[in-house]
Amino acid sequence: ESSADNTTKSTQLDENLMSYLLNNNDSEAMQAESKEQLSEQMKILKVQLEKLEIEKQNLQKEMAKLEKSNQKVENEYKDKMKEKSADLQKIAQKAEQWQNNEEFKLWQQQMQLWNEQMRQWSQQLEHSAQGHGTTGSTPDTQPQVLPMPKMPPMPELPKLPKLSTGSILPGNVPQAGLTGITVPSTGVSVNPSTGVNSPVHISTLHPGGLDIHISENDNGKIKAVREMELFPKIEPGASFVVQDKVGNIFLSHSQDGKCTVKAVISATAENTEEAQKMAEQTGMENISSSERFFLKMIRPGDDKWQNINVDLYITIPSNITLDISTEVGSIEIKDITGEISAQTNTGSVKAVNIAGEIQLVTKVGNIDFTAPNDLSAKIQANTKVGSIDSEFPLDVAKTSITASTAKGTIGSGEKNIKLITEVGKISIKKQSSTEN
Repeated sequence: ESSADNTTKSTQLDENLMSYLLNNNDSEAMQAESKEQLSEQMKILKVQLEKLEIEKQNLQKEMAKLEKSNQKVENEYKDKMKEKSADLQKIAQKAEQWQNNEEFKLWQQQMQLWNEQMRQWSQQLEHSAQGHGTTGSTPDTQPQVLPMPKMPPMPELPKLPKLSTGSILPGNVPQAGLTGITVPSTGVSVNPSTGVNSPVHISTLHPGGLDIHISENDNGKIKAVREMELFPKIEPGASFVVQDKVGNIFLSHSQDGKCTVKAVISATAENTEEAQKMAEQTGMENISSSERFFLKMIRPGDDKWQNINVDLYITIPSNITLDISTEVGSIEIKDITGEISAQTNTGSVKAVNIAGEIQLVTKVGNIDFTAPNDLSAKIQANTKVGSIDSEFPLDVAKTSITASTAKGTIGSGEKNIKLITEVGKISIKKQSSTEN
């Protein structure tokens, strides 16, 4: 029995030893596998760290380039500012030298003497006028008035150095205006508000050789007149922008729903050749699509508008967004419905039977607004120097000795109407039976 027990125990011991050895071998294999996986992960992390280090170095290089570029821009700006300052300083020095030279001082003395001569001449003229009205005076007894003293000519201005051209800001900055517009060769643009593609037409019209009517005005000057016409296609809701320089704008409702623009160009000069040349050089710059029409009157050297006048006669369908302006001239709008903005610097603004969101502005001139019969709007009117007359029940008040305001709501006040002039009278009227 003892021998059998020993044999059994020995067998169990062998089995336990074998199980231990097997388990120990499995653990070592697992540990080896874990070490291998950990080593692979370490390799991956090392590669990622190397990539991050490269990206860091690239970013540092980019930062260095940006700093260098910013420094260059700053230096260019400083250099240009120094250049401008130097130019202005030279001009100031020239002006100071001119004012301090002997010729200018002599002219100042001559001007003082001339002022005294003018004072005496004015007294003599006044005395002569009084003697002329005296009873019994005859041409022989009236005091003789000497010619007006001639003003001494001012010394010639010194030749000033030219200012350096170009923008103070470095780099090529796109300039606002038509010259900054780049049109793709496809002739298609995208309306930002709708995303709809529409054909764009761009043109500058200076048609020479057209019929020009030549006449002589009351002052003996030669007047050249010629006409230009456009027939743009305008969709309902489109924007219609017109910019005149010197001239009147007459705008009315189109009976057939089509748009027409007629420009009557008048040029006045001493002779026929010059007047004709001025008329031919004046033209239109037009950028148009079905969503927007833009028209601007132009001529070489855009500031040379002396003795040039361009009157515009426009017919247009309703429900168009209008933005029309002229610097010197009057504006007249009749029978139009839509969003309307009209502005002139010097001239009157007259509106008859127009409805919608309306703003009429002039700096120097009267505003005459005749409302439609079914007016429904909030009205606000302002003038700095002038009066306001209204046939509607508005609150009209004087805000100072010269300024006046008026405001109120007519009907349900669906739209807004603003009438603004700095120097001028504002009249707000109802339509008469004749106008109806």
